[in-house]
Amino acid sequence: MWGNTEAGLQITEGSEPFVTANRFLRQGGRAAVQEPLGQVQERERRAREQRQQQMVAPRPALDGSPCIWIHCGGLGTLEGNEVSGSSWHGIVVGQGAAPLLRANTVHANRKAGVSFQEGGAGTLLECEISRNSVGVECFDDAQPTVRANRKMHPYPLAS
Repeated sequence: MWGNTEAGLQITEGSEPFVTANRFLRQGGRAAVQEPLGQVQERERRAREQRQQQMVAPRPALDGSPCIWIHCGGLGTLEGNEVSGSSWHGIVVGQGAAPLLRANTVHANRKAGVSFQEGGAGTLLECEISRNSVGVECFDDAQPTVRANRKMHPYPLAS
């Protein structure tokens, strides 16, 4: 998913999708997920097919746009996705959200790879987080569980 206006994926108000094997690149847009899992998977399948048919480059994101925005009690599982190139944070978890973020690759975002804020919780598990301004940030009463992630240095280390 790329080139949206505010975020590539927004999960809110108790929604509990299972999001797997997607690429979230250079976002600046919102795709609200408030539908049954089967519909989410079908929509994602159609989007993948459509993306494969398009041969245009992603447009730059607007400032202040995360690739994935989970808030207002959003839940669900995001697994095996690539999150990259945001002009803001790669993933934002806030306002009572508690998703499971497992085995994702989060890299090359202007700010934090993953930002937990405003009471955001959930679990960040076995993700590879690299080349962001900050790997993972937590503030404003955030209470995530962060376990077994690979955080790489933003620049190649001298040998």
